[in-house]
Amino acid sequence: IDVELLDDKRCRTMEKKLEDGELDCRESFFSADHHRVSRYIKTRAEFNSYFNLVNWTAKESLSKVLRTGLMCPTHLYEVTSCKVLLKEDFIEIYDAFDLEERGFVFVSLFKHFSQYKVISFLDIKLGQVISICLPRQSKLKKALSD
Repeated sequence: IDVELLDDKRCRTMEKKLEDGELDCRESFFSADHHRVSRYIKTRAEFNSYFNLVNWTAKESLSKVLRTGLMCPTHLYEVTSCKVLLKEDFIEIYDAFDLEERGFVFVSLFKHFSQYKVISFLDIKLGQVISICLPRQSKLKKALSD
């Protein structure tokens, strides 16, 4: 698990650590799915900051599962896919965290660690991301809200 607060300076630093494939992922996400998040994220700069934060926390949570921290070259943790799940996709999580009015759920997949996925909870109101790394075939259940 990893938790980060939105900080513009740190997000710019995180952007410098993005791999070319992650930049491509961000561009294709913005082109294809920006309408899904535009209710809360208005500008391209704001979108980039949140994407960088989601991406970074995904890498951090994977590195904790692998018990390496970020001591390995960060390209090993490259994210190849990041998509938004709206309430109709993931109703239990949205209800458990009251995200419909606060933010979004993202799912990230990795280039070199395809057996894992990261579910990230972006809370726009609090300006934070919580990312949880788990086996790719795992499912989070409603019990999370209990």
